[in-house]
Amino acid sequence: MKTRIIVSAVLLPIFFAILFILPPIFLSTVISVIAAIAAYELLHATKMTGNKRVLVYTIVAAALVPSAVYLSTIANQINASYSTMLLITLLFSIFFILICLLVIEAILTYKNKKAIEKGTQLKFRKIPIALAAGIVIPWMLSALIELKTMPYGHLLVLLPIVSTFLTDSGAYFTGVAIGKRKVLPNISPNKTLEGFVGGIIIGTSGTTRFALLLETTGHSSFAYVSSSALV
Repeated sequence: MKTRIIVSAVLLPIFFAILFILPPIFLSTVISVIAAIAAYELLHATKMTGNKRVLVYTIVAAALVPSAVYLSTIANQINASYSTMLLITLLFSIFFILICLLVIEAILTYKNKKAIEKGTQLKFRKIPIALAAGIVIPWMLSALIELKTMPYGHLLVLLPIVSTFLTDSGAYFTGVAIGKRKVLPNISPNKTLEGFVGGIIIGTSGTTRFALLLETTGHSSFAYVSSSALV
């Protein structure tokens, strides 16, 4: 917990400067770094970091996707349809190049004794994992870049971050206070059912209050739609 507080104290001022003061290109750079780190973590968790070429291919692709989204948002200022075509072209190009490199790597290491011994063999069933790390997850994270360019975009970016912070903090403190029943101990030994429920309650109520605060102060507007209206 002490480490988290120290890291937050150092990084929060930088984050708020990027979010509220600096132009979107700085946020794009930060998202690229985060996406690259996330790609490495996913490959590490699935034991795919042994093959350095696959690791490099995936990390580079993950870092390029936010840049593609940023370029499309800039193009949108000129022409909306051109922006869409540019984004599709850039994303498809990254996807096509990455999948070609991964398939070639899988073919080269297929039944290769040296690759099997060193643990660098890329099995075809693991290619979707690399694609998720290099394309899908970075693309999802890049939604923050598009939000940043909207009216009151900095507040829209802040909303999911506030939600994540409140949920995580609520789960932690609830779990420490009253947590007894373990949830998925093999994956996360310290997580409890009480903490899980507490995180959802505190995260939901806190995020709703934050959204209402923004609406009442005139900084932004949020639409609330009942489930019956969606049927």
